[in-house]
Amino acid sequence: MNDDDPRPPSDDGNILPRLRDATEVLEAIADDRALLVDVDEGLRKRLLIAAGQVSRPDKWGRRALARSRQRKDERVRRQADQALLDRTGIRQLRENPLFLTPRNQARHRGEASPSIGEMVRRSHPASPIISSVFLKLAPMISVLKLAD
Repeated sequence: MNDDDPRPPSDDGNILPRLRDATEVLEAIADDRALLVDVDEGLRKRLLIAAGQVSRPDKWGRRALARSRQRKDERVRRQADQALLDRTGIRQLRENPLFLTPRNQARHRGEASPSIGEMVRRSHPASPIISSVFLKLAPMISVLKLAD
């Protein structure tokens, strides 16, 4: 920015109050264009040119705004997804310094841990295919478990 440029530096943190003020001024000028009579010609031209560029941007300006909107929407969606995932049980368990799998949690509390078959039935109660496969494999699993 040049030293002779009268425009203030843009500060993204203070842009909303400045936009509200600019909107009020533009609405007042739209209601009564005679307000521009007392403004010097250079400032009036700058104002009208800037207002025109904002109201009718070129195709690159429209594309840049669309991309910015898409990035913001994607960022908001990802944050919402991440917040939802962070509330799931497994993620909360992983935050603990000692991660216990569901089977080991029962042992840690002093309860009898459920058998593999019981865990399969709980996780897929309505699946006849998984149940039938497990029923065929259950005797082999118990034999292997006894061999340990």
